[in-house]
Amino acid sequence: TVGRQLFKACAPFRASVLELDAVYKSIVGKSLIEDHGLFVDAAPDSKDPLGDPWPIALTLPSLTLLQLALVDALAAAGVRPDVVVGHSAGETAVLSASGSASKFMALEIAIARGRAMALVEEAKGTMAAVNCSPEDAQKFIDETHAELGEGVLQIGCYNTPGAVTLSGAETHIDLAVAKATAAGVFARKLKTRVPVHSKMMGLCDTEFNKLVAEVFARHKVTAPTVETWSTMTGGLFEQPFPSSYFWDGTIGPVRFTEAMEAMAAKHKAM
Repeated sequence: TVGRQLFKACAPFRASVLELDAVYKSIVGKSLIEDHGLFVDAAPDSKDPLGDPWPIALTLPSLTLLQLALVDALAAAGVRPDVVVGHSAGETAVLSASGSASKFMALEIAIARGRAMALVEEAKGTMAAVNCSPEDAQKFIDETHAELGEGVLQIGCYNTPGAVTLSGAETHIDLAVAKATAAGVFARKLKTRVPVHSKMMGLCDTEFNKLVAEVFARHKVTAPTVETWSTMTGGLFEQPFPSSYFWDGTIGPVRFTEAMEAMAAKHKAM
């Protein structure tokens, strides 16, 4: 809804979207706007022809395009970042927002990631948001494994000290959500068929690294020019991004809590 409103009312946002969409179309052969209806108004009760959830090959480029256009719109208003940090798919836009590479490279990375991750969509995996500490989440994980066996189920995202995202096999996610709910903990299965930040992503390892490496070979990447905090490492990131960064951040957990706490500690000390 916000994206649709900005596309209508904010000229810099619209211009950036159209510029990025032209790049998307040159690579994929279709437009996110014209062919897939991104930012196009639809009837409130109409069924999305792309399904729910969207295919990951569309979701990731769409998210990155939105984020990159927001950065451009804010810059047009004189708002530029002093510090940048991403979260999961948001790490792709950080490549550009940090000054390390162009927004066009960031979009290409999102396209490559989406194409590779599509290989995992039929593996019967998913994710779930759970409002509890990592320690309590591990208890639900252990209880689930004790009941169902050692299917993939792990903490995929450390969002806050009191909220995590679980990732893994759908059977295990469903039971973990049920156990958390029974214990009075808010838990909700997410609308995704891709268990990002879990071992199940190993199914797309070869294709992911191949496609992302091809994008890196076509573009220049430098060290960040804006202070950048990595949710792959959990700390300050000051070197040029290697292509392996995006794979490590896809199969490994999102260390958002760690990065934010380190960032806050540094700036509090200053």
